[in-house]
Amino acid sequence: MFSNSADSGGSEARNPHWQSEGCRFKSRKCQIGTLLCWGDMIQVKRRSTLVCPTSGCLWPKLSDGTVSVPYVISDAYSADEAEVILHAMREFHTLTCVRFVSRRSEKDFVQINSNDGCWSSVGRLGGAQELSLAKDGCLIHGVVQHELNHVLGFIHEQCRPDRDNYIKINWQYVNPEDAMNFAKSDLSPLNLPYDYTSIMHYGRYAYSNTTGEAVIVPLVNSTNLLGQRYGMSPIDVHRVNTVYSCREYACEKVPHTTSMVPSFICSGHYQVDGTFL
Repeated sequence: MFSNSADSGGSEARNPHWQSEGCRFKSRKCQIGTLLCWGDMIQVKRRSTLVCPTSGCLWPKLSDGTVSVPYVISDAYSADEAEVILHAMREFHTLTCVRFVSRRSEKDFVQINSNDGCWSSVGRLGGAQELSLAKDGCLIHGVVQHELNHVLGFIHEQCRPDRDNYIKINWQYVNPEDAMNFAKSDLSPLNLPYDYTSIMHYGRYAYSNTTGEAVIVPLVNSTNLLGQRYGMSPIDVHRVNTVYSCREYACEKVPHTTSMVPSFICSGHYQVDGTFL
C-alpha cells in the first residue's frame, strides 16, 4: 500500500509508476499537435493553459446552475476500477456545482482510458478529449481528483506566479529536461491563499535527480507537508466554486487557527480547517 501523501519520498523507488506526486509523469519532448507540459497536463498547439479561464475552455453552466462535464469510461476497467473513478467524481457533486455525467450524445466530452500514466488536457478542448488513468498506478481517489481538476481547467499549485513567496525550488536537483515542470504561470491565483496541502501541489521530491534531496522546500515551515492525494483540500474546493460561480456552494474564509491552512465554512458541507475532505 502506497502513501497518499504526495510528500512521500521513498515510494517511487518501490514502484516506477508512483512518483512523489502520486502518479507517473509521462515524459516526452514537445511535439506538433500536443504538448505534455508541467508533468501531466496536455496542451494543444496554439493554446495556452495560462489563459484558460478567459479563453472559453471552461465547461458550460446549465440553466439549473450546474456545470456539466460528460464522460465515457473505457470498458477496459473492471466494475471495481470504474467505481474508484466514479467515487472521485461524486465528491465534486457534493462539494461543488460540477456534475460529471455519463455521455449521451454531447459533442464535447472526456474519454477516460487506461494508457501509459496519469495525464489530462487542461480545460475543455472541444470534441473528445482524453484523460489517462492507468490501471496499474493511477486508480487512487486523490490521483483521479487531481486529473479531474486539470479537466476543469486548473494547473499545479506550485506553478502559481507568486509561488516564490512560499516555496523554494532547488534547481540543482532538477534535470534540464524536467525544468519545464516547475515553470511559473501568469494565471491568477484568484486571491486565494497558497495551499501547501492542495491536491494540485507536487510533493517535495517530484522530479528529484538525487535520492533523498528535495526539489520543493516550503519557506514558511521547512517540514510542512507538501501536497496529498487523499482528496481535495478546502482551498481546492473553494477554487472550483469560485471559477465556476457555484454560488450555492460558496465558501467563507474564517480567521486562522493554529493550522497552516485557513478555515472555510462552505454551504452543503461541514467546516474544514486544514483537514482532508
